[in-house]
Amino acid sequence: MVAVRPFRALTVNPAVANTIVSLPYDVMNAEEAAHMVANGRNQFLHVSRPEIDLPPGSDPTSAQAYEQSRIALDSLVNDGSFVRQAAPVMYAIRQTMGELVQVGLVASASVDDYDRTDIRIHEFTRPDKELDRVNHIDAVSAHDEPVFLTYRADDVIASIISEAMTGSALIDVTADDGIRHELWLIDDQSVLAELVEAFEFIPRTYVADGHHRSAAASVVRKRRKGDQPPSKPAVKGLEFADGLDGFLAILVPNDSVNVMPYNRVVNDLAGQLLAEFFTALEEVVIMEKVDSAVAPVEQHVFGLYADDQWYRCRFTQAPADTSNPLELLDVSMLQNQILGPILGIDDPRTSKRISFVGGIRGTDELERLVNEGAALAFSMPPTSVLDLIEVADIGEVMPPKSTWFEPKLPSGLVIHPFA
Repeated sequence: MVAVRPFRALTVNPAVANTIVSLPYDVMNAEEAAHMVANGRNQFLHVSRPEIDLPPGSDPTSAQAYEQSRIALDSLVNDGSFVRQAAPVMYAIRQTMGELVQVGLVASASVDDYDRTDIRIHEFTRPDKELDRVNHIDAVSAHDEPVFLTYRADDVIASIISEAMTGSALIDVTADDGIRHELWLIDDQSVLAELVEAFEFIPRTYVADGHHRSAAASVVRKRRKGDQPPSKPAVKGLEFADGLDGFLAILVPNDSVNVMPYNRVVNDLAGQLLAEFFTALEEVVIMEKVDSAVAPVEQHVFGLYADDQWYRCRFTQAPADTSNPLELLDVSMLQNQILGPILGIDDPRTSKRISFVGGIRGTDELERLVNEGAALAFSMPPTSVLDLIEVADIGEVMPPKSTWFEPKLPSGLVIHPFA
């Protein structure tokens, strides 16, 4: 079972939501963030990208930057841009991106669940990025951006959330990326109790996006409360006994999650000629020249772009352990059969010879990068949510950049304060 609880939230004031809500901090650089706030919108970026309010070239991981985040958040609370809920609440959320619709629940997830791996991860964190989130969250005394959790779909939970969305939305805002975000307040104590009880029948949740934020929640609690685990479950009534015991999460069932591919671009061929690389490649795949870009959806099929030509490729060699869901992932097969043994990229997490391109950018971006000097690009089929769950269930982690989730979760809708 997992503990999912209501919390005493700070919610963006509906009157100014259109000017506050922004994209998440990690999908833009400082220059882009500064441009986005200049038009009077995306004002939450003053909290999530504090370097835009510091002298040009300032270090976004400096103590001054974290203090600036705190000042910015305090300012938004004090000027009424965020409204503090008097009692614990949850929210239903619907995101619409063209024909894609994603429905979830905004709630407090349990740090204890994370620590004992009832909240499963599917990728490793980078120490520098984790420390950045630790220092940021600690400085603002709040979980100000959500962790994206998924779980195996449950009819009871789906029914409760659907019922909560029958009235008018509390917030209805369309962000700069064209994604519409609708938020419904759930404050009825009986409904909240039903949701708490329903999640007690969910054995695990899974971090889809936000590994550094969820890890940071655990570290910040240890930093503030010490290493001693609570002697009893950190729950008081419907809510966690302490604001540090939960973190801001948006929980979306697996049947409402949209995953896009994460493509690969390789800078060089490790001293080989392209013809030599193709010869080695044909030992593990069937290659077919095609006239247009390849955006595969079929398992074990990928696209290859090199020298102004697209190829459709199909793996011919099965992984050594076909019972292991990790080995069956296309990103794993690409790494184990091509990137490592043929191109010499043994650790894609640290190699400077490979870069990753989110599927939202399409195949045009792959063509552009290769045409501007990269050696070749691979367009991959998307990794499914069930693949993610199966890999996490056996305690494994995926290769880096295996999944790209759209729509992205917004920042500045809801904040989970410690106190």
